[in-house]
Amino acid sequence: MHPKTTAATLLLLLGLAAAAPPDTPSPADAFSKLRNFLGGLNLQAAQERIQDAYARGSEAVMTYTGILGDQLYHWWQGEE
Repeated sequence: MHPKTTAATLLLLLGLAAAAPPDTPSPADAFSKLRNFLGGLNLQAAQERIQDAYARGSEAVMTYTGILGDQLYHWWQGEE
């Protein structure tokens, strides 16, 4: 689940818990339900996607840094 969606869900549940009429479950019940909901999310998949994006991004940065270094070297040395 997207972090913004998770945050929006959390705020919605907190808002509903605060505005709940007296005959509804207490905020403690809402927090336990929220904890159960968040515990059921597949955060491992999100973490793997983040790690994959980081690996691909850092690989691209290293590639272009190497190209830039090569260009600077040849510019500095000139053609011989």
